Amino acid sequence: MSPYKNCLLCPRQCNVDREAGLRGVCGETAELRLAFAGIHCGEEPPVTGGGGSGTVFITGCNLGCAFCQNYQISQKGTGRPVSTGEFADICLALQNKGAENINIVTGSHSAPALALGIKAARSR
Repeated sequence: MSPYKNCLLCPRQCNVDREAGLRGVCGETAELRLAFAGIHCGEEPPVTGGGGSGTVFITGCNLGCAFCQNYQISQKGTGRPVSTGEFADICLALQNKGAENINIVTGSHSAPALALGIKAARSR
């Protein structure tokens, strides 16, 4: 059974059928949506190293913080759908640009889809 069927992926445990297209507390269906992917050098040097961090912002969030610095992404739905293969391509493109790691921002509500994409990228 899909982990999105009766969603319990976050502590909110909304139990919504995201697989059927309903939106959970995070504001998202089962579809993986990304708002931004690029090299980010603003983290701590031990994390970013010399090449920066391959930062990927996932659309949606289950927290709803009033002063969120990523409000358009987390609460207003900025982003676009990507397939497992496209997510893997994005990760590999970041690696090819010198990223020291893949830094997923606000991804807990999309963990199963992210895991599949990372697995696909690693197999390549």
